[in-house]
This record gives sequence, C-alpha cells and structure tokens, in this order.
Amino acid sequence: MTTMTTPVSLSDADSFVPRHIGPTDADVQAMLELLGYDALDELQRDWGVTASSVHQHVEEPNTVLVLRYFATVAQAQGFLTNRELEMAMRRAGVEGEPRVEIYA
Repeated sequence: MTTMTTPVSLSDADSFVPRHIGPTDADVQAMLELLGYDALDELQRDWGVTASSVHQHVEEPNTVLVLRYFATVAQAQGFLTNRELEMAMRRAGVEGEPRVEIYA
C-alpha cells in the first residue's frame, strides 16, 4: 500500500491559527447538565469509553477522526446505538452519516 502525503512546513508554526473542533466549553456543559452529568469523562466512562482522542485532517479541517476505546465490542456497539450520541453529534455540527468502524 502506498500513502501519499503533502509535506507540512513547520517554519510558520508560530503563525498557526488555532482551529475549533467540536462544541464550545459552554455547549459541552449545557449537554452534560441536560444529561445529568458533571463532567465529560464521567459521561464517557458510563458509556464504556476507556480512552479517547480527536484528530483533525491537516488539509481538510472539517474532517476529523475520533477514536474511542472500549473493553468489549459489545460496549462499542452499545455506544454507537445510543440515541444521546446521535443527538450530541448533530449538536456538534456533524453533517451526513459518519463513517463508523469497529476493530477488535
């Protein structure tokens, strides 16, 4: 498999404009209050998430990769069928159907 990438210059690192990914802190707090949680970590833990990370595509800032880790495949599948997740993604600005893959 061949992967093509575009080199990124780090010489302009000081002029990098921060990008917004996801909801604001106020949006997250409002969602947590609506769902009855004090912290996002608590919410994710209750949904079975053991670790997570968010990554933004270098050339397409609206393309993000969200990784969530679970102890079991069943927990991952349960997380994906949670109606609250669907609503949270819509509020966060997700458009169309997200591509979802589960790996064991």
